[in-house]
Amino acid sequence: MKSILMGVLAGLSFGCLAAPNCNDVKTNCIDNYNRDIGACGNYADRRAELCKADAQNRYLSCVQAGGCGG
Repeated sequence: MKSILMGVLAGLSFGCLAAPNCNDVKTNCIDNYNRDIGACGNYADRRAELCKADAQNRYLSCVQAGGCGG
């Protein structure tokens, strides 16, 4: 039982050490966001606005999935 507990603790410690660099995560998410916004086009219609809102939501999800909050 003790060896299992030590293994779990070691795994958690390694997980903390392997935490992502939030600047790198955010840079990657911003690159994806810019690509997504570009794909929405420069239109002022409702479809483009929905596309831009979706791109914003994907950016926030990307940052959160990277472990860097919002």
